[in-house]
Amino acid sequence: MAEIVDQLADLTGLRDRDTLDVSLVSSIRDLLHPHSVAVHRVVGDVGDERWLTRAALGANDVAARADSTWADPQSLPLLADRPDRLGCLQAAAEVELAGNPTTLLLPLASDTGVVGVVEIITDQPLAQDLKRLQSISEGWTTRVADFFRQHAGDWEQIRSLHADQAAVDAAILAALPPAPIESLLDIGTGAGHVLLLVGKHAQSAIGVDRSREMLNVARSNLFRAGLRHCQVRQADMMALPFEDACFSAVTLNMVLHFADRPDATLLEAARMLQPGGRLVIVDFVTHQLEQLREEQAHRWLGFDDAQIAAWCRAAGLAAPSVKHLPGGSLTVALWVAERPV
Repeated sequence: MAEIVDQLADLTGLRDRDTLDVSLVSSIRDLLHPHSVAVHRVVGDVGDERWLTRAALGANDVAARADSTWADPQSLPLLADRPDRLGCLQAAAEVELAGNPTTLLLPLASDTGVVGVVEIITDQPLAQDLKRLQSISEGWTTRVADFFRQHAGDWEQIRSLHADQAAVDAAILAALPPAPIESLLDIGTGAGHVLLLVGKHAQSAIGVDRSREMLNVARSNLFRAGLRHCQVRQADMMALPFEDACFSAVTLNMVLHFADRPDATLLEAARMLQPGGRLVIVDFVTHQLEQLREEQAHRWLGFDDAQIAAWCRAAGLAAPSVKHLPGGSLTVALWVAERPV
C-alpha cells in the first residue's frame, strides 16, 4: 500500500519538494482526519544521515510546522534514533506500530530510492485508513475534470449577471486590513480565488471548503502562483476546526447564499476574529432571480443591509460598513465589520 503515497504525490502535479510535502500532509489530514501526519526526509552525508521534518500537521493546526532547513545538522536526530522510521526506510514497506493511538509509517520514494517516511498517527483502524487513502489515487484527475465540466458554464453564466469581477476584487482588497495581513481565513474558498487575490498581501492565509475536488484545484492554483505560505483544508463552515480569535481577517466571498443558516455561519466566522479583526462579506443584494434556487442551489436570494447588520451585532461585531456594486441583474454588496478591541 505504500505506493499510494507516491500516487497521491504524483497526482498533486507538484515537483517543488517543500510544496509537495505540505500538500501531501494537508491532503492526508483532510482525507483521514488523524491526530497528526508528518513527512520526515533523510538528509546529511553518508554515515551521518539524519531526520529532517519537512512538514507536520496536527488535527487542529492552522499551518504546517517544519524543521528549519538552516538548522545545525548536529541538532537533528540520527536515523538510528528513530528505529521505527529506519525500519520503514530500510524495508521500503509500511510499518504499523500498534497502540492507542496507532502509528502508520509509509515509505516516501523518489527516482533515486526511498528518501523519507510519512508518519500518520490515528485512532482509525488502519485497514480502513488505507482503503480511504487508496480512494484518492483512483480516478482523481478524472473526478476533478468532470467537476469543472459540470460547473464551469454555470459560473460563467452567473458572472455575466453581476458587476465586473475586477471591480469586486478591487473592492475586496480595499476592504481588508492594510498589508501585511497577519493571518487570513477564507471560508468557502472553492478554487482559492480570494487566497490568490490576497495571498501576496498576507503573512499567512488558509482557505476552507467542504469539497475535496475544489481543494485539490485550489492547491494546484496556489502552487502555480508561488504562494507557499497559503494553505487549504477541508472543513465545515458551521464548525470550523480552529480555536477562538485565531485570525486578523476573515472573508466570506459568495458563500452566504448557500448557507442553511447564514446567521449561524456569520456567528462562527466572527468567532475566528481577533480583537480588532475584520470580517469581509461579499454577496448579492436581495433580488428576484428565482431560477438561481434550482440552477445554482442558492438557498437565499441575496440579503439586505439591515439583515446583515443585525446578524453582525448578534455576533458581537460592530455595525458593518456597506458598499454596493451594481451590474446586470444582480448587485454585489460588501459588508465589512470589525470585532471591537
